[in-house]
Amino acid sequence: MENESSADASVVADIDAQINVSGGAKATLDASVQAAASTDVIIDAYTTFYSAVESTVKSHLQSAGSAEVDATTQVMILINTAT
Repeated sequence: MENESSADASVVADIDAQINVSGGAKATLDASVQAAASTDVIIDAYTTFYSAVESTVKSHLQSAGSAEVDATTQVMILINTAT
């Protein structure tokens, strides 16, 4: 069980690093929100961010079920929109 936790932590760290890389999904979201003049632009930026995070999670959790992918996506979004 300990090895699975280490692997899961490693995957989460890898996903987070990919989201936060220069020019990554988080940088794109931040830039879009800072430049936004309307609610529609912010919603579009968030939708793009969500899709990018979901895609990143899916690429790291290829053998996971949809519930695990959805939960991990939500956690990664919460982590990255809180900072």
